[in-house]
Amino acid sequence: MELLKFLLHIVRSFGLLGHESGGLNQEILDAGGLLPTLPSIGGANALIPSTNFKCPNYSPKGINENLIPCNTPGNRSCWFKPNKQWAPNGYDINTDYESSWPDGTHREYWLVITDGRASPDGYVKTKAKLVNGTYPGPLLEACWGDQLSKLPPLLLGQ
Repeated sequence: MELLKFLLHIVRSFGLLGHESGGLNQEILDAGGLLPTLPSIGGANALIPSTNFKCPNYSPKGINENLIPCNTPGNRSCWFKPNKQWAPNGYDINTDYESSWPDGTHREYWLVITDGRASPDGYVKTKAKLVNGTYPGPLLEACWGDQLSKLPPLLLGQ
């Protein structure tokens, strides 16, 4: 999605440049069979978030009894009003999220880094770094407060 936004920004900024003949259609140059065709490895589709990934609703003990909703459709600056048992200062847009966060879930990712062949830009790279045999690698998803671990440690093979 971010890539699409970036490309739209470029097109809006610079416009579409046409071929010297004035048309927008330029035939693809033929490399004369010099470039082998490789199967797609991962690619942009590997970075599409999974539809079944959900962040849990964090409800530590005591929060449900004292929770006072404070965000509205017109104001999202307040997340949770102060709660004596959970968040004495509450959570809002000014919360230092690096020093205070809810308890999340432990998520494990198995990552193996190897050398392999890939052509992410159309040219073959014989020593591309592949993660779990794919390029650009798997999408790692997590929520605020989650603890991530990689198992086994990153291995560089071949």
